[in-house]
Amino acid sequence: MKQIVTILISLICITSFATAQKKLTLEQVILNSAELTPKKLEQLKWIPETEKFSYIESFGDNQKLISESVNGDSKDVLVLLSDLNNILKSSQLQTLQNFPLFSWFSSSEFWFWDLNKLVLFNISTKELTVLNEIDDHGENPEFIDPKRIAYTIDN
Repeated sequence: MKQIVTILISLICITSFATAQKKLTLEQVILNSAELTPKKLEQLKWIPETEKFSYIESFGDNQKLISESVNGDSKDVLVLLSDLNNILKSSQLQTLQNFPLFSWFSSSEFWFWDLNKLVLFNISTKELTVLNEIDDHGENPEFIDPKRIAYTIDN
């Protein structure tokens, strides 16, 4: 008797879950596929020593680095790509077409490669520091300490 009751309850649960799904037509799926796709957060990263995460958001021809709290109560623009490019240009470094692949160094600083230069950007002060530089022909840079970088040439 217990088995029959368990089977009946299971069937009721499965049926209710199956009918709770919204049914879509083929036309809705094809024409509205962008609305049905989950939002992707580009370069999603935890910000060290905080309860925040960061990601890149595109708008028009520009991109911005966003920080958002875990509980969703705050969302801040940390830096625009256009502002970062202005700072790079004033520092006589190469400007970027897209937001660079970066890693957080601290809660207010991240580093990234600008051609063969390892650059540290401070969000609070809006200052750039070149931490290190590798040979123009250098490839596959690896480091733990930015002052000591290993790389290959013609490998």
